[in-house]
Amino acid sequence: MAGSGGYLRNLVAQTGARLVFLFTTLGVFIAIARVMGPEPFGQYSYAVTFATLFATLADFGTGAILGRELTDRRGKTDREFWGAFLWLRAASALGLVLPALVVGYLLKPELAVPLGMAALAIPVLAFRFFEPLYQVYDRPWDALPPALLGSVLYGGATAAALLAGADVVTL
Repeated sequence: MAGSGGYLRNLVAQTGARLVFLFTTLGVFIAIARVMGPEPFGQYSYAVTFATLFATLADFGTGAILGRELTDRRGKTDREFWGAFLWLRAASALGLVLPALVVGYLLKPELAVPLGMAALAIPVLAFRFFEPLYQVYDRPWDALPPALLGSVLYGGATAAALLAGADVVTL
């Protein structure tokens, strides 16, 4: 995107997509705190933070590499690059599940089950790398539909679980 108009449009699109998910997460956290109380909310927050930290490790620096490579390869299709990228991403994400299970048990044995469930979410969290695709291919507004869909699914699933009387492990 050339020019300041393109930059501003890109900034608004990406910020909008992130804000949608941010406000959904805020709403989910408020709902969990209100419905379940402070102790289960703390356990949930601990598990979410735990999974997020390991997902960040699973990124293995590939997010920045992806952005750079997409810019360099713009207009080219390179199956070897994409194959290697996706395999590296999958291996790093899946490879951290077992260490996360062990670390979770050693840190808080009383939260072994919620942290175990959080560890199983690491591969899903680690595969959130699509933002650079929208940037490079001049389609910044395409970031909004996945953010909206993810927010609706996240908020809806949490609301359904809370209405059904779910515990921290279920969430």
